[in-house]
Amino acid sequence: MNAIRKKQPEVVRLALLKEALRILQFNGMQGLTLEAVAKQAGVSKGGLLHHFPSKQALIEGMVSHVFETIEVQIDKSLQSDTVAQGRFTRAYVDVLNMEDEDMEYLNSIPLTTLMFEDELIRQRWREWLAGQLKKHAATDSSENTRLVRLAADGLWLSGLLQYDEISREQQHQLIEKLKRMTLE
Repeated sequence: MNAIRKKQPEVVRLALLKEALRILQFNGMQGLTLEAVAKQAGVSKGGLLHHFPSKQALIEGMVSHVFETIEVQIDKSLQSDTVAQGRFTRAYVDVLNMEDEDMEYLNSIPLTTLMFEDELIRQRWREWLAGQLKKHAATDSSENTRLVRLAADGLWLSGLLQYDEISREQQHQLIEKLKRMTLE
């Protein structure tokens, strides 16, 4: 196994990030220790420190990984959508409501709390979204697309905090209605 790891440092790095995100999701920030992550990933603490020299570096790596995963999923959605008007916004709505193993961290209260608490993470999100909106300004700068993105954020947050429980079918209907609004 060590021979494989030496040849595939990105595999080890990804395993560490996924375990760190899983620990954060289920045990919160207090459960996120370098020792716990290393143990769950089957790596020595020194191996973890090789990739992430501190807990802060690990947290930054987790946030970067989540952002990269969001970006990949949005790009996939963009490629499959043949209608230009509102394309980014529809992809954004889809990603916020995706039931995919790689996206389960969007529904993690500890990760979301970390985002709300950490100004640098909030700044990264603002910059990422501003960059996406600038990139897609020709197709996604209408009042409706803005309204849809804000409503999608609210739908995601209500699901996360479970303050307006709706069935999966009702959620799907709302998502489809929001996506239709991007075409108006």
